[in-house]
Amino acid sequence: MRTAITSALVASLLPSFLQGQTPLVPVWSHTWPYGQEGSFNSMPWRDNHVAVDPITGLVHVTVDDEFEVASTRWDYLFTFAPDGIDLTPAPPPLLGSPAPNPMAFPANQEGTASLMARDGKVFHARERRNDTYGNVGSVHCHENGPRWQLSLGRDLFGSSDARLLVDEHGTIIFRRTQDLNFGFFALDPNGWIQWSRNFTGMLEFDCAVIVSNEVQAVREGTVHRLDRTTGEPLGTYPVLANQPITEISSNGTDLFFCYAGGNGSITVEERTISGDLVWTRTVSTGPPDDGNLPFDLEVDPAGRPWVITQLGIYVLGSDGGAEERFVYGARINDVAFSEDRAYITGMLDNAGNTTYLIAVDMDLTTMVAEQAYEPALVLYPQPASTTVYLQRAGRVHSARVLSISGQVISTLGAPFNRVNLEHLPVGTYVLELTTDQGRSTHPLVVAR
Repeated sequence: MRTAITSALVASLLPSFLQGQTPLVPVWSHTWPYGQEGSFNSMPWRDNHVAVDPITGLVHVTVDDEFEVASTRWDYLFTFAPDGIDLTPAPPPLLGSPAPNPMAFPANQEGTASLMARDGKVFHARERRNDTYGNVGSVHCHENGPRWQLSLGRDLFGSSDARLLVDEHGTIIFRRTQDLNFGFFALDPNGWIQWSRNFTGMLEFDCAVIVSNEVQAVREGTVHRLDRTTGEPLGTYPVLANQPITEISSNGTDLFFCYAGGNGSITVEERTISGDLVWTRTVSTGPPDDGNLPFDLEVDPAGRPWVITQLGIYVLGSDGGAEERFVYGARINDVAFSEDRAYITGMLDNAGNTTYLIAVDMDLTTMVAEQAYEPALVLYPQPASTTVYLQRAGRVHSARVLSISGQVISTLGAPFNRVNLEHLPVGTYVLELTTDQGRSTHPLVVAR
C-alpha cells in the first residue's frame, strides 16, 4: 500500500457526490479524533496506512500519535476483525523507536512509510524524516510485540521512503541507499537477509510487485525483472514513454500499470509478465491537481484494477472495460483488499482532524444497483456537523436516516431540502430517499 504524499493538502471536497459518481456505503466504519492534522513538515496523515492479512483476514491500521503521548516517533497500530470487531489490545501497540532526546526532535519526525501483514505478523517500514543529513530508515516485524528489525541506513536526499512487498517466502524491501544508489533486499520470515541487489545511479524505482516468482520494478519507463529467489536480473522491457508510472500491481499472472497523464487523465495498462501489451484504457479524471492524481493501483480478487486518488476510486473491468467512479466525501490515504471487501482509510473532514476506516463490499453490482434511479444530486456540506442540504432533480416522497447496518435512526418530514443532524452522534450514516424513479441511498458523515 502507498500513502499519497502531495505538495499541499487537498482543498474542500464539497459538494462530494456529483452526477457520474457512486457513493461508497460502508458495511462498517471506525473513526479516531486525531492522526491527520499537522504542519506541512510533519504531515501525520502520511503515517496512516491499512493492510489486510491474507491468512488471518485481520485488518491493521496505523494512525499517527500526533498528541505525542509516548514521544515524537510513534504511531498507533489498531486491529479489526473482518466484521469490524475491534481487536486492538489495551493500550494500543505503539510502532516506532524511542528518541534518545525527545526534546531535540520535531513533531512526527519518525513515521510509518509502508505497512503489510501476513500470517499474524505486521511488517512496517519506518523513516526518521527531516534529519539534517536525510532520512534514516528501518523495517520492523510486529507479532504480539516487536519481533525483529533491520536498519536500512541513511538516504542522504531524504526523498525515498522504503516500500515493502510480502509473500510466503518473506519480505522484499526497496529504497535508496546511503551511497545514493538504489537497493533491493530480500528477507526470510525471520528477518535474515537472503539476497540484495544494488542499482547504481540516483534515479529512484517508483514501484515494484511480486508476480510468478519474479520481482518486477519500474525505473524511468523501464521495468527491471529480478528472480524472486536469488535476486538475479532476468532482463528488462520498456513501458509507456513520456508519462510517469504511478504504480504497478498484479492479478497473480499479469501486471497492471498506472500512468498519470498531464491533461487530467489516467492511463491503465495490462501486460504479460514479459511485457506484451494486453489492453490499455485512458480515464478522464478532471483537473490534474493533487486530488485527482493516482497514488495507488490495486487489483481485486475479481481481477479488476482499482485506481486510487485522494478524491475517489476508479474501478475498471478486468478486460479494461467500462469504469465506475466511487466517492466517499473524504480524503483517501490508503486502500487494502480481502477476498470480498475493500478497506479504506484517510482524513474524514478536511477542516478537522478525524481519521476514518471503512469497509465496503467489493460486489460492485451491489454498490451500483440503484444508480439507474439516481437523478443528479448534491449533498452538502459533507461531512457535516449540524445540517446537511439536498439539491436534486426530481421529487422526493420520503427520506430516512439509517445506521450503516440498516437500522432506522429517524424518518424525515417535508420539506426534504435539509436534514437536521444535531441529534446524531459523530459517525457514518446512510440517507435513504424515495423518489418518482425509485429508492436510493447516500452516505451521510457527521463530524464535529
